Amino acid sequence: MAEIAEEAGSFYVNERWLGGTLTNFDQILKSVKKLQELKSGMERGDFNDRTKKERLLIDREIQRLSNFFGGIVGMSKIPDILIIIDIRREKTAVSEAAMVGVETVALVDSNCDPTLVDYPIPMNDDATRALEYVLELMRDVIMDGKGGKSKSESKNKTKS
Repeated sequence: MAEIAEEAGSFYVNERWLGGTLTNFDQILKSVKKLQELKSGMERGDFNDRTKKERLLIDREIQRLSNFFGGIVGMSKIPDILIIIDIRREKTAVSEAAMVGVETVALVDSNCDPTLVDYPIPMNDDATRALEYVLELMRDVIMDGKGGKSKSESKNKTKS
């Protein structure tokens, strides 16, 4: 999922959704800024004067923050739309989006309530190949909307 989002130039969360990502966005931005500062400090060598244990703890903190916020580094405002893969697992994301007024597109399995999202896409969210196919279609649509070339377009042009 992260690969497809990066290809489309979109932000993503591929770990569990942190409560407050939309409703407490200012705090999330502070955590993202902390992640960026720690990463750049590590690259510049600002922590070389620290003990090995302190550097290890800083590295672990960078890893932890990257797991949660790595896909939203650079996001400066609340998104206009949220694409959710499993609304049963990501109930917090669905409810936060509804609170803040962010439109939602979601893959909805038969064990989920489609009325919770704005644009449900009925499908088996456990089928890996079908999921990849739908995500690739979404990537292509996002890239077309941004004015970029989608992968399927470039494949079709090379075949001609």
